[in-house]
Amino acid sequence: MRLLIFLKFKLLDMANFDEKAWVTFSNSHNGEDVVHDWKGFERVWFPVFNPIKGGHMDWDDELVMDICRTMFNDKHIGFGIAPTSQMRINNSVRDNF
Repeated sequence: MRLLIFLKFKLLDMANFDEKAWVTFSNSHNGEDVVHDWKGFERVWFPVFNPIKGGHMDWDDELVMDICRTMFNDKHIGFGIAPTSQMRINNSVRDNF
């Protein structure tokens, strides 16, 4: 019975948060070379900040992807993005691979 109560409150808790934007990276730099480092991908997450308003950006997959492409594609950095609910379970929903 305790497990069911816990699950009920956990589901309610997860339903009451805002979906924010998160980014994870697959690359590390070794001098001039870009090296794929999959150890941190989908495990280490960073908030995506709104470039105009500031603050942690609300989830909008197209806008977040466009912002991350602008920031990281020219540097050949592999990344994945996710809303808070997917970040919590280490799952990027879109990437630039």
